[in-house]
Amino acid sequence: MNEPPEIEVAFAEFAPEIRRQLMAARDLILEEGASAEGVEAVSVTLKWGQPSYAPQPKTGTPIRLGVTKGGAPALFVHCGTSLIEDWLALAGPDAPHEGRRAALIGPEGPEPLRLLVRAALTCHRRR
Repeated sequence: MNEPPEIEVAFAEFAPEIRRQLMAARDLILEEGASAEGVEAVSVTLKWGQPSYAPQPKTGTPIRLGVTKGGAPALFVHCGTSLIEDWLALAGPDAPHEGRRAALIGPEGPEPLRLLVRAALTCHRRR
């Protein structure tokens, strides 16, 4: 994917291992966006200094990639949704997360977050 220059700059600012994990998460988001029903494209912008991936049309909510205050790589979703709670109901309460906003990317990579990504990209379609 040919991302805007500011996105490339944002990724370059992460430590190499964090960057690798976040870029793998980006690939997962784009893969899910390409196959999710109703999602025609995924737009890429910079929000609060973080790469943000939003479904087009607005079938869901944007997913931002960044690090938590503790320095862990994570996917961030809108805290006003139940996305993290819903994902924890499936993944288990011990799945790595911070509050209602962040799902942490563990050493196994972003694959355990696939259901969360799909839900975020399509959450408005289910209403």
